[in-house]
Amino acid sequence: MSTLIEETGTVTLLNESGIQSLGPGTYTSTTDGFAYGIVNGALSSDGPAFTWITGSCGPITAVASGGQFTQFADGNTSSTLNAVAAGTSFMLPVPANNAFTLTVNPLSNNGVSPVVSLFFIPMGSGQLSAS
Repeated sequence: MSTLIEETGTVTLLNESGIQSLGPGTYTSTTDGFAYGIVNGALSSDGPAFTWITGSCGPITAVASGGQFTQFADGNTSSTLNAVAAGTSFMLPVPANNAFTLTVNPLSNNGVSPVVSLFFIPMGSGQLSAS
């Protein structure tokens, strides 16, 4: 014997407003979701470019970092500069009705700032508010 499943309404995984781009700050969502942060690698001749980003919700903290790592070829102050771009990301689970905080912490002596993107990915209908 088989069971027939009928659709009686719309079924969606993401909130109808979709993924929301955010800045650093504290937010509260009325639906479950994920806070996503990414630091893109950056190569520049303008000097160091490194940033840490964090996301925290309750006892969970997620960290990502990236940008440009530089080192002089001779280890001191040679005119030949070796640079490597590196970027990482995090995905932080956020339960409904819980506050979460996103921060961006660049090095104080950055020549350029790596590109940082922060998002909230809702898993149901509901609103996101700044706290």
